[in-house]
Amino acid sequence: MAIRSKDDNNRYRKVYPFIRVKPNTEGNVIFESSKKSVSSADQVTISFTTQFSSAPFVTANAFDSAANNLANVNAYIISVSLTQVVIGFSAAFTGEVHYHAIQASS
Repeated sequence: MAIRSKDDNNRYRKVYPFIRVKPNTEGNVIFESSKKSVSSADQVTISFTTQFSSAPFVTANAFDSAANNLANVNAYIISVSLTQVVIGFSAAFTGEVHYHAIQASS
């Protein structure tokens, strides 16, 4: 009867299959990333500079560019269209809002 020590686990290795699935890179991705200054506002409307064919997915983040400790707010998306996004804040905010708009099509 053989006794295995803890070091025997190091002998095992993961064997991967010979043929791996390659990622699907077909399709178009349209991406816009920018920032806009905000001064004592609870919402801001940003017009896109990129032409989107359908409404993009948008993320937003409040950034304290003035170092006045007012960036403790929640930035959320109110509405998105082909040409603009309306971003709201949970309180009046002074600083910058950074946003990313992404449209991926297959």
